Amino acid sequence: MKNFKNLITLCCSFAIFPIAISTANAAVISSGKTTITKIVSYTGAVDTDNSTRGDMLILTVTAPAGCTSGFWLHPSNVGYNNTLSVLLSAFHTKSTVSINADDTKLLPDTGGKFCRIDSVELY
Repeated sequence: MKNFKNLITLCCSFAIFPIAISTANAAVISSGKTTITKIVSYTGAVDTDNSTRGDMLILTVTAPAGCTSGFWLHPSNVGYNNTLSVLLSAFHTKSTVSINADDTKLLPDTGGKFCRIDSVELY
């Protein structure tokens, strides 16, 4: 009987595990296929509160509901240079992109809904 209880506990643990994984990924949303309309670069030189020090804002034709203002990228992000290169290429060639962003990581102190970019797909 003890082994049966352990088996039930083990099975229930695995049944709950996928739910936890899908909940953890729920914050990443996609723009779908769109084009970039504007890129804004902040130096942060005039910001006394460091709220936009070096941030890049990316505006697109369409944006998902959680990111209605657009998207942002900060130089401290590991893939900043590669991602910025793809974004600039897409902007200048008017290419289609899909931007995946975290809608729980909004750009602070802007009053807008700019979501932090996780990845960019260039088509």
